[in-house]
Amino acid sequence: MKQSKQTLRKEILVKRDSLSKDLVASKSNRIKKILFDLEEFVDSRKVHCYVSIDNEVQTHVLIKEISESKKVFIPYVDGDEIKQTRFLGFNKLKRGTFGILEPINPTQEDTNPDIVIVPGIVFDESGHRIGYGKGYYDKFLEENYDVLKIGLAFEFQILKGLPIDSHDVPVDIIITEKRIIKCKY
Repeated sequence: MKQSKQTLRKEILVKRDSLSKDLVASKSNRIKKILFDLEEFVDSRKVHCYVSIDNEVQTHVLIKEISESKKVFIPYVDGDEIKQTRFLGFNKLKRGTFGILEPINPTQEDTNPDIVIVPGIVFDESGHRIGYGKGYYDKFLEENYDVLKIGLAFEFQILKGLPIDSHDVPVDIIITEKRIIKCKY
């Protein structure tokens, strides 16, 4: 019998939360290097990227470095959905919904990014993901379905299969500190 999304979420969060800050930084740096070498990323001009919290794959350095050569968009929560705004620097952000850094005065950008870098707690090799359970990114990805969706995860966050719902939007590529997974769903 497959485990529920809630059970899987809890189990993986316990593992992820037990990682040392140094290990998270080291693995995140490796993931960033793999991403930056990815042909699809090199060819992109506009990138939407989540702003990491806790022991997620760290994106603060990644966002800063991407913004030196590409347009970067970051999410903010508006009601029950994610919207995006242009990243203008970490000094223009404050703790917002769920403690995540968000723009102080967001201006919604309806531009379609070339790539959306998606957070997740658990992924499978088909690109399905389990997030925090609110469905924010699934709604956002449904609106931006034609863009390349890349999930960032530590290797232990990749499982063989996940319970999925009809509204779940899979990612196209997953990058871990050990490999690139081109998903087939």
